[in-house]
Amino acid sequence: MLKTVSQEVKIERLNICQTCDNFRQNTKTCKKCGCYMPAKATFATSACPKGFWGKEAPGKDLINTLEEMILESWNKQ
Repeated sequence: MLKTVSQEVKIERLNICQTCDNFRQNTKTCKKCGCYMPAKATFATSACPKGFWGKEAPGKDLINTLEEMILESWNKQ
């Protein structure tokens, strides 16, 4: 499953991206990796290709909370 970071980490990552020379403001993509950064910054396993930010532990947001609830219910069966 795709783990996501907290909203705070996502915002922090995007703020870093916006100061980078490789960030295309009009499309919100990275010239180096070609990714759409609002999406890439959401995932815990993502990292900046220039090393400005790296992988993070998943945050406790709605997606991860629901995933944990589902896995817990499966384990009870």
